[in-house]
Amino acid sequence: MSVDSLDESLLTEKNRVKSAKILIWACFFMYVLMMGSKNVFTAELVTLQGVFGTSKAETSLAMTYYFITYAAGQIILSSFMGKINLRVYLIVTGGLSAIITVLLGLINKIEIAYVLCGVNGVFQAGIFSGCMALLSKYLPVKMLPFANTIMTIGTAIWGVISYGLPVFFVGQGLWNAPFIILGALFFISVIFFAYAAIRMKKFPPAFIADRAEDVPQKPIDEKPFVELKTKSNKVIFWVLAILESFIMNIPYYIVNSWIPDMMNAVFNMSEEYSILITLLVPLVSGICSILVINLCEKSKNLVNVALLFTIISLLTVLPMTFIFKFNIIISISLLTISIAFCTGAKNVFLSVMAFKMRTQVDSGSYLAAMNGVGAVIADVVPPIAGEFIDSFNGISGYGNSYLLAAGITLLGAIVMIVFNLKFKSNKKGFGANSN
Repeated sequence: MSVDSLDESLLTEKNRVKSAKILIWACFFMYVLMMGSKNVFTAELVTLQGVFGTSKAETSLAMTYYFITYAAGQIILSSFMGKINLRVYLIVTGGLSAIITVLLGLINKIEIAYVLCGVNGVFQAGIFSGCMALLSKYLPVKMLPFANTIMTIGTAIWGVISYGLPVFFVGQGLWNAPFIILGALFFISVIFFAYAAIRMKKFPPAFIADRAEDVPQKPIDEKPFVELKTKSNKVIFWVLAILESFIMNIPYYIVNSWIPDMMNAVFNMSEEYSILITLLVPLVSGICSILVINLCEKSKNLVNVALLFTIISLLTVLPMTFIFKFNIIISISLLTISIAFCTGAKNVFLSVMAFKMRTQVDSGSYLAAMNGVGAVIADVVPPIAGEFIDSFNGISGYGNSYLLAAGITLLGAIVMIVFNLKFKSNKKGFGANSN
C-alpha cells in the first residue's frame, strides 16, 4: 500500500468517526425533543382540564389513544424495521410528529387532541428504535458505549424538559407555549438529523470493512454476546428477551406511576411537591443506566449484570411492603433506588443487547419489539395497579403493591437465570466482549 493510499485511508477513517459523532448527537437531540414534546401533554394534564372543560379521565384519554397507536406501531414495525430506509422513515415521521406537536398547542377541543395524539403515536412509534438501529448499523464498535451513554442521558433530560417548561409557562397563562416551542425545536432537530444521516450514508455499515483490495466490504470479526447458530436458538433468544422486557416493565410502572399519589396519601405532601420529587427518578435512573453500560463493557456476561441490578431492585422494593409509611426520606430513597436499578436491568435487554447482538439480529426490529412490549405495559399496568391499590382499605394497598412488584421482579431474575442456563452450552461467543 502506498503512502498516498495510507493517508487517504486514515483520512477516510477520521471522517467516519467525525460523521459518527455528529449522527450520535443528531439522534440524541431528536429523541430528547420527541419525548419531551410527547410528555408535555401529561405534564399539563390538570391545566388542560380547564382549557378543554373536561374531566381528568376525559383529558387523559388523549394519551391513551397515543399509547395504543404507539405500541401497535412498534409491534408492527418489529417485523420489517430492517427492510425500510431508516433515514427517509425517520425524517418523514419525525417532521410530521413535530408539526402535530405544534398543532396541539393551537387547538381548543379535546376531540381534536384525541385524533392528533392517536396519529402522533403512529409517527413516533419507530423514532427511538430507528435512531438506535441507525447507530448500531454505522457506528464502529468502540463508539457504541458512548452512543448508548448519550442516548441514556437523554432519558433524564427529556423528563426535566417536559415537566420544567410547563412549570415556567403555565403560571403565566401560556399553556400552549411548551407545545409550540418543543414542536419547533423538534422540527429543527429533524433537519439536523437529516444532515447527519445523509453525511453518514457515504460510509458502509460499521461491521462491514475493506479487508483487501480484491475483497471489498467483507464482514469484520466482531464477536456477538451470543452466537445464534440455529433457528431454535434464535427463537429462544427472542422469546426470553421479549419475556424479560415484559416482566421487568411491570414492577417499574407499578411503583413509578403511583409515587406522587402515595406521597400525598401517606405523608400529606402536596401534588406540586410530589411531582417535583418524581424528577429524581429519571435523573437517578439515568446515572444507574450509565453504570450498567460501563459494567457491561467490563463484564463477560451481560445477563449477570442485569441479574445483579434486578436483585438490588428487589432488595430495595421488598422492605417498602412494611416500612413505606414510617419515614418519607427512607420511602423516597428506596423507591428511587428500586426504580433506577430496575431501569438499569431493563436497559441491558434493550439498548445494550441490541448493540452487542447487531451481527446476529436486526437491531431495529429487536428494539421495536422491546419498546412495543414496554409501551403496552406503560398503558395497561398503571390503571390496573391503581385499582389494585384502591381495593384495599386505607393506605395498605401501597404496601401490597410493593410486595406485588417484588414478586414480579423475582420472576424477572428467574428468567435471567434461565437465559444463562440455556446459552451457557453455547460456549463459542457466549460472554465474549465485542471490544
